[in-house]
Formats: sequence, structure tokens, C-alpha cells
Amino acid sequence: MHYEALEDYMHFEDLGMILATGCGTPTMTSRSSFMEKAYQLGKSIK
Repeated sequence: MHYEALEDYMHFEDLGMILATGCGTPTMTSRSSFMEKAYQLGKSIK
């Protein structure tokens, strides 16, 4: 995956990932639980 190659190249530490399947449109995304999961992941990173 491109993200993992970039992460390795930049020597970043992966602190989590949200893979939001079934979010083909903004409406589909807003109705899913993935936005809240992404928000909570972001809050947990210090």
C-alpha cells in the first residue's frame, strides 16, 4: 500500500488507520460510523 511505503520512507510511526469501506459518496460517509472513529483516533494521538 502506498501509505505504508510513504510511512516507512518518512520514518513515521503508524498510530492507527480507519479504512472506511462503503463510503462512495459524502452522504454515505456521513451516515457511517467511520467519521466518529476517525475523530476518536485523532483525539487519541498525542
